[in-house]
Amino acid sequence: MSRSKRACHRFKIIILLASSFFVWNTAIVSAVGLEDRPASASRADNLRTGVAYGDTLYSMNDRLLDEALDSAAELGVQWIRADLSWADVQPSPTVAPSFRRFEHIVSAAASRGLSVLPVLAYTPGWARAADCDNSKCAPKDPSVFATFAAAAAMALAPLGVHTWEVWNEENSADFWRPAPDPAAYGHLLEVTAKSIKRVDSGAQFIMGGLATLRTQGGDMSVSDYVAGVLRSGEFGYADALAVHPYTYPDLPSRLQAWQSPSDPTDSGLRYLEAVLSRSGRPRMPIWITEYGAPTGGVCCAYDASPTDVPDHVSEAQQALIASDAVHTAASEPMIGSLFWYTDRDYAVPDGTNESYYGLRRADGSRKPAYDAYGAAIKRATK
Repeated sequence: MSRSKRACHRFKIIILLASSFFVWNTAIVSAVGLEDRPASASRADNLRTGVAYGDTLYSMNDRLLDEALDSAAELGVQWIRADLSWADVQPSPTVAPSFRRFEHIVSAAASRGLSVLPVLAYTPGWARAADCDNSKCAPKDPSVFATFAAAAAMALAPLGVHTWEVWNEENSADFWRPAPDPAAYGHLLEVTAKSIKRVDSGAQFIMGGLATLRTQGGDMSVSDYVAGVLRSGEFGYADALAVHPYTYPDLPSRLQAWQSPSDPTDSGLRYLEAVLSRSGRPRMPIWITEYGAPTGGVCCAYDASPTDVPDHVSEAQQALIASDAVHTAASEPMIGSLFWYTDRDYAVPDGTNESYYGLRRADGSRKPAYDAYGAAIKRATK
């Protein structure tokens, strides 16, 4: 998926404080279940670790898919996150959606002991408003989207898929067009959950991962967006809140846990806990369904200088961030999952730092973060 908003917002980070590298050599056993749990819940049995692939798995040939999934299994993660794009599976209203390719992905993942978190999102041209020309446009009729979602559940629930993330970064003007609309999203979440529940009564739903943003320029902060969904009356259809708390070039523990140096007042675990407390769900699990740091870009790499305005980090710093992410997630009972974005750099760079988030380089070779992430997971779950 396009992640232009990172380049436009998250990645224009001005370093406010000189930082030293913090190497974490220990990890705390961690977990939280999907349902609301007390802070004393066992961590080792419940923290989900994973890799987020965006829309890349769907278009891979079988060789590349096997390589990607073998990599995930070797890392020791339990989950993968992948877009299940409505635009991909039903390009025409005159044919039923085809889930054959995604069924293959789920089966291939299951053979390696991996669970799949599908992201239900992205609208085909025929289902958008006439004046909206992008797959990130909101569905013109949410009930038609819900029908697609129910068909997905009918195909995938028998293969073990029972947890669904509904949309992606819907508080961003880049991912919910023409502009974020909490009430419209709340309605979409409600009809989608009801439709899937008719097929799979045990299904659970994660509110689409919210980006760390300020309320400005068409975007909405997590706090303002959740408040809007709450006012719409549909927040109760979510079993967990998903967020994408990118903190690079800092480690996630550098400030408050998961606090972005570019948006310190609208990010961080304490901020998210306050959001949930105001929503009446103080124990609602928080899933981190994307987190990572790019190792290439068009500007400069972070080297701990107070004058840096970086758009990426060094491979060594990415490894520190990956290890510290697991440690920090393991330290917090509210965190239900940690998905690293992503497995591999783009084969054809797009001219931005978007191409370089991988744990592996474009040629498939491992960056230091690959071993750091895997080692941290093994420490946290042994």
